[in-house]
Amino acid sequence: LEAGYGDLADRGSRTRLVDDVLWLLRVHIHPWDVEIDRGRLVDEADPPDLLGVFLSLYDQYRDGAGKARWGCKSTFVIHHVDRVRAARPDARFVWLVRDPRDVAASSRRAVFSPFHPYLSARLWREQQELGLELERRLPGECLLRIRYEDLLAAPEATVRRLCAFLDEDYLPELLAFHRSDAARTASALSEDWKNTASPVLSHNSGKYRRHLSADEIRLVETAAGPVMSALGYTLD
Repeated sequence: LEAGYGDLADRGSRTRLVDDVLWLLRVHIHPWDVEIDRGRLVDEADPPDLLGVFLSLYDQYRDGAGKARWGCKSTFVIHHVDRVRAARPDARFVWLVRDPRDVAASSRRAVFSPFHPYLSARLWREQQELGLELERRLPGECLLRIRYEDLLAAPEATVRRLCAFLDEDYLPELLAFHRSDAARTASALSEDWKNTASPVLSHNSGKYRRHLSADEIRLVETAAGPVMSALGYTLD
């Protein structure tokens, strides 16, 4: 929708965008508990576009929450890595890879992406192809690939590896995330978020065999097979 706001270098156009962003925050299922300064959001957007508004918004949230850094977990960031790096050269990217058959099985039951497994597999393939291309050309200190299945099987070792990549100290509390007030609040807001109040689900892989038909598994593997093999997933 960014192009619909016109030239965002113009303060009036950028203000219209900011007003819609703040409206979304007010009506979101999980409203923020940090007050966002509208004027600062308009003036501090750097670059003066949607990305700049996004960065300025999260910087304000970070400051209001008293934190040192922030992260965005949207899988769609992978489509905008170069744009983000141009604005924030020190940004680091964690590429979390999961078996697309399990992705498809989870997605079809989610309110956010209740699509046919074949469509989920096509999107997965597109995003993982981008990940492989980024991995080939970005410096190693910029991008880290982690397999979801490794996180389930060896959570401490995987989180330690992540912390080393981010230059953050490992703390045991990182694996006790489900005990936090924030996790309990989120888990009560949506069925899709209920697992935030649970520890790492060690057996949360291979479940597609229970939730997808043989034809659906075949469609996923048809859509994503070569990339699955490149990332170490065995086809059924």
